[in-house]
Amino acid sequence: MLASLPPFELALAHLRTAQVLAEQHANAPEIARHLLNAPASHDPAAIEALSEAARLALADGHADRAVQLLSRALAELPGPELRVELLTELGRAETQAGHPGASDRFGQARRISTDPGRRAALALAHGQALYAEGEYLNAAEALASGARELGDTDPKLGSELTAAYVSAASLVGELQPRARKLRERLLSALSSPPSLPQRAAIAHTMVHDSLLGAPR
Repeated sequence: MLASLPPFELALAHLRTAQVLAEQHANAPEIARHLLNAPASHDPAAIEALSEAARLALADGHADRAVQLLSRALAELPGPELRVELLTELGRAETQAGHPGASDRFGQARRISTDPGRRAALALAHGQALYAEGEYLNAAEALASGARELGDTDPKLGSELTAAYVSAASLVGELQPRARKLRERLLSALSSPPSLPQRAAIAHTMVHDSLLGAPR
């Protein structure tokens, strides 16, 4: 019967089914299955169901499904702060799924957010995603921008931004001298145990030094 409906009526039928399921407190994936085939209705409940279904999909290793669900949630036109959250989650899902351009989501989220601490955290995610895409100069610029904006307000996040910058800058010719200087500063202020970005930064610059014939 559903298959015989015109496309617009079928989409509305899926929307109504999703709404009925939500009223009956059905689980998020079941509701989201219908929302994927329904028109956007600017409904906060739809965003919540789609987001929850995406988190469950990601936890089960279904990153592509999470990307689909989060993209659909964004079509509901959430407010700025919720949009930042959804873009961030979408960027992470796209990174896990190996989709090209996942870095764009973090960049979009950073442009929207008005919270300085969150913007700095997004700069870190943006830089790391650009690095994974081989965009080393752009990664270094994003990370440096985040560090400047953060200032001294969050030393731990600042250390992560610096470490990630060193990793990216060590692969950009004109930035390598600065990367080596920052590495020395990083070595003198390592956390215990060193964070993953700190270890990566040290390893990257050590490899570069060894290629230049530096002593072990």
